[in-house]
Amino acid sequence: MLISDAQRNRDSNGDRQRLARRLRSQLGLGRSFSRLSALSRLSAVLGLSLVTLLSCGGEAKKALPPVVEEGPDDEILRIGAVWESRSEASVFQTEPSPFAHTVETTVSVITLKRGEDTATETIEVNQKYKLRAGGEVTCTGNTEATVALAYGRRSTGEAAVQITRGEVEIPRTCKPAGVLGAVQLVPQLVGRFQLRGDRLSGFEPAAEKRAFIPID
Repeated sequence: MLISDAQRNRDSNGDRQRLARRLRSQLGLGRSFSRLSALSRLSAVLGLSLVTLLSCGGEAKKALPPVVEEGPDDEILRIGAVWESRSEASVFQTEPSPFAHTVETTVSVITLKRGEDTATETIEVNQKYKLRAGGEVTCTGNTEATVALAYGRRSTGEAAVQITRGEVEIPRTCKPAGVLGAVQLVPQLVGRFQLRGDRLSGFEPAAEKRAFIPID
């Protein structure tokens, strides 16, 4: 009897399948081995997917901190907390004043503190009076005062501060003694200063020519 190639192939496949079942039976392996192999392959695929996700996703981006707008007081204090101004006034006087010429140098130091609308100002004065009759008188004095602060911005955007100082009395020592009083009365002073570079420059009133520079 003639056996076709297809028939021989089916017989051969059947023999192989029966041989494989006998081997699994002898080794104590059944269908669970096939299921275990499938699970192993699935675990390997899942593990690879997890590694791929971790490598592609990376860590979550950290949230950026909120942007805080800097106020005029913060801008000024960022430059410095202690500011110094030195000014000199030279005045020629006419009769009947006994003084022909007066020169006065004033050093003012203002200490600012964050969050406060007042500051401490130390004032030191040095005066020289030239007498019309000849000779001169020199005086020195110093004191502390509390000034009021008001921060803001000019229409052009620069940070600015208004400094208001009430009337103060400055004790002074003069040589020769007895020509001038032992106390100099300084009237109330209101000035506005804008931050330009690293200095506070006076802009109001028009006669305000002082400028403060940071010294801390």
